[in-house]
Amino acid sequence: MNELGLELKDSSNNFIINQYFLEKEIKLKDDKSVQFVKISSAKNLSGYILIKNNEESISESKKMKQSKSHYVEVVFAGLRQPSKQIEMETYKVLSAFIKRFKVAYVDVCFDGRCSVPISSKVAYRYPFEEYVGSKTNVVPNYTTLYINQPTALNEDADYFIKILLYDKYKKESRYKSLDDTWRDWKRIEFRVSLDMKFKESKALEDYLYSMLPLAKKYFKTDEVDSHYFDQQVRWLTDKRTQGHQTP
Repeated sequence: MNELGLELKDSSNNFIINQYFLEKEIKLKDDKSVQFVKISSAKNLSGYILIKNNEESISESKKMKQSKSHYVEVVFAGLRQPSKQIEMETYKVLSAFIKRFKVAYVDVCFDGRCSVPISSKVAYRYPFEEYVGSKTNVVPNYTTLYINQPTALNEDADYFIKILLYDKYKKESRYKSLDDTWRDWKRIEFRVSLDMKFKESKALEDYLYSMLPLAKKYFKTDEVDSHYFDQQVRWLTDKRTQGHQTP
């Protein structure tokens, strides 16, 4: 962080950002301490990272026979919003981090249209039923369906930490007015365990072969546009692409 000229702070200067992290990150995850780092001029989540001391980081510190605060969890948020501006500074900082450290997990999202409302029954309907096993915890919410510890009989799904299904229209409508043409907007999010160097690994590419069929079945489509995802990966792994940013 010193090399990148980054500064730790106990809060951000953005009220909405503070409120989001306090409600969604800190309270729900029982973190011992959370600090903010501003990494770009963006006025959304992608302009900040979180430095968190929690049960996982403390456990890692103990395992390596270090002090409790020796290891921390670094969270880059807001990269899943192609509709919002993400400054190149964010990708440059993240690129520097993943070059030096292992990546614990990555969230990969697919957006599309589906008229079926989100409910607890959705988890057991095609195509999600194959990922709901005896140890899977399914938690329905108003706008989100959580499938924790998903398992699959026909393929190795151990690398999936959880699968989430969002009603993006309802979530986004809380903060802004959306046209009715977006009423069926849904998002599938996969949290994928990596625990390895991002650039050196082909694991994420392999995992996409398991994610894509599920997304195609849910959204009832034969085609998935991966342009934005591919571009993000290039920005993170190839410095030559960081000189310019395409819309």
